[in-house]
Amino acid sequence: MTITTQQYQHLTEMGIKLWQPRASSNSAVEAKPQTFVVLNNDEFYSLTNKKLFSDILQSISLSVGEVLQQDDHLDVGLFNWYFLADTSETDKIFYEHNKLFTPSIKNIENSPDLKKQLWQIIQQEINS
Repeated sequence: MTITTQQYQHLTEMGIKLWQPRASSNSAVEAKPQTFVVLNNDEFYSLTNKKLFSDILQSISLSVGEVLQQDDHLDVGLFNWYFLADTSETDKIFYEHNKLFTPSIKNIENSPDLKKQLWQIIQQEINS
């Protein structure tokens, strides 16, 4: 069953935890420890001014005000968005267990292949 971001926030505010599948031992995220970009206020502000970031939020029916900045990810309601710090993985975008893992928005902006991967994941995983 799919719920909207607003429904999720209401349930969370009421203290109702939603079921989420446990990570499996063969998970791509667990197979190799990942390091993520730490998001300070300046980086978050810079990110919110990027057109691509705004377009992504709009495509999943969210506004910047609905995005919560955490230490190592963005909480966008139905999933958490992590920016990979490992430069050897700047050509990968994947979605697993309600977590989106991408290189920086700057890397995505400069790569048509990464943009394509991201939009495919949004359509197949997040908007489905």
